[in-house]
Amino acid sequence: MTSAPPSLFMIEFKPDMQKATTWMLEQPRSIVRPGHDDGYGWHALLAAAFGDLAPKPFRLIERTRGTPQLLAYTQHDPSALVEQARVGASPTVYRAIGIDGIAFKPMPTKFHVGQRLGFEVRVRPTVRQDYRDPATGVVDRRRSRERDAFLAAVDAATLPRGERPEIVREEVYHHWLANRLNEAATIEPGSFHLAQLNRALLLRPKQTDRKSDPTQRRDLVRIGLLKSGTKGEQGGSPDATLQGTLTVADPQAFVALLGRGIGRHRAFGFGMLLLRPVIRR
Repeated sequence: MTSAPPSLFMIEFKPDMQKATTWMLEQPRSIVRPGHDDGYGWHALLAAAFGDLAPKPFRLIERTRGTPQLLAYTQHDPSALVEQARVGASPTVYRAIGIDGIAFKPMPTKFHVGQRLGFEVRVRPTVRQDYRDPATGVVDRRRSRERDAFLAAVDAATLPRGERPEIVREEVYHHWLANRLNEAATIEPGSFHLAQLNRALLLRPKQTDRKSDPTQRRDLVRIGLLKSGTKGEQGGSPDATLQGTLTVADPQAFVALLGRGIGRHRAFGFGMLLLRPVIRR
């Protein structure tokens, strides 16, 4: 007898952008800064509202016209989130997120092999590049960095530019996403599209020794800075919105993927896989 998959809810808030931004700017450590992605600010705001129940992955959707949406997936009952916020959130945080206006729906817990679904996901299509000491050849992961998967692919090419096939960013990101879907789903040929691409520096908590005090407040570090003299690469980390049609290959793994999210920085506004029905023609 197999256990039932855990419940998964999509929740939606209509945040007050002015109140949210004011709260972020008033926090110590400058959690939002010009030229930087504001994902850490929203991460901090959700944590201030919901504590350990803070939902992730989440995504803020802002439109030229219309009310902003803050969407998220959670395995917690939405009423538990509201109760947590009523007990622990400050009135400013409560109103900034718009907690009284929460909307939610249960997500499917069962999919079938071969099921086709349209998708959209905002991700950081990066790969980890470890530092290797040129003298000893020893890898020092403490000095590793994130790199745009496209630029890493260009650097990894063995033939000179004029002697090799063109390396296309959209194709590299397609391959990057397909690897992270793993065995849960496949991308339908010809459907993948790089819908939007921006770049921004990121603010993230500094990595510390796991044996250190977990309650210690960690400093923020910037991700996406380039060393002096780096050529052919803009500052900042890629912020890509990917669209297409997928086919479910492993229903149980696909449900888990929805709740977990895709790629890195899932707690900071990336990796939330949004689904839509495929229009039959």
